[in-house]
Amino acid sequence: MGRRKKKVATFTNATMFALVMQDEKLCVEFVERALGRKIENLRIANKIDVSTEETIIAGLRSKSIRMDVRFTDEKEWYCIEMQVDTEEDLAKRSCYYHSVMAVKDMKPGDDYSKLKPSYVIFLCCFDPAGAGKARYEYEMYDKRNGLSLGEKRYTIYLNSKALEVPEELKGLFAYINDRKLTEGDSFLTAIDEIVTRYNEDGVGESIMNIEQHYSNKVKRAKAERDEEKAARIEAEAAKAALEKKIKESDAKLAEMVEAGEISDDTAR
Repeated sequence: MGRRKKKVATFTNATMFALVMQDEKLCVEFVERALGRKIENLRIANKIDVSTEETIIAGLRSKSIRMDVRFTDEKEWYCIEMQVDTEEDLAKRSCYYHSVMAVKDMKPGDDYSKLKPSYVIFLCCFDPAGAGKARYEYEMYDKRNGLSLGEKRYTIYLNSKALEVPEELKGLFAYINDRKLTEGDSFLTAIDEIVTRYNEDGVGESIMNIEQHYSNKVKRAKAERDEEKAARIEAEAAKAALEKKIKESDAKLAEMVEAGEISDDTAR
């Protein structure tokens, strides 16, 4: 009997993407490339609160959402999400993500001026707007007079399949589409090293097995036309994947601290 081929999770897998983006420096550089500009106020790492694959419940009756990576400093919110399959409701999801971040940002009695600008960035392996552009940027405008509403909520779609790509996105798109590394690009090299390490450690295969297990359960539930059951299973899947990932990540960090590869302060 031949040796079983090991399952691998690539960077475009949502959970693997979230694991990689736990590195705050990579997270910041990704956003800088996505926006095409430097982010000066995210230079101080200890002021960034990174929450990976975080499920936020905005009220008892609110819909739970899963955001691959969400982080903030004292001035802005960012949500980054990997999108592999075509999604028709990205605009509505973006609207909801902005709303949840706003609720998360405010406490009863707070003045509205305390609301931070928010950015929702979808990294897509397809063209979400169908216009062939590499980057789509949206904010609320008065369509009659061309005036910005000024609410400072921005949604960005990145289309990795675009033919004309700005220089700052070429390497990233090549890696997403074909896992090709651009020579001398330390950002992509660091990403690939993390992805490789997690796959070698078996974390990637665990991710794929969990996703397959729950995918089958969801398909059966939907075949039975039990959408409530399907939604519950999907929520359980996200929770199970997150709990498993956290345990494995913590164990790996502990090993690295013990081996002297990183300091205990860095691990925290």
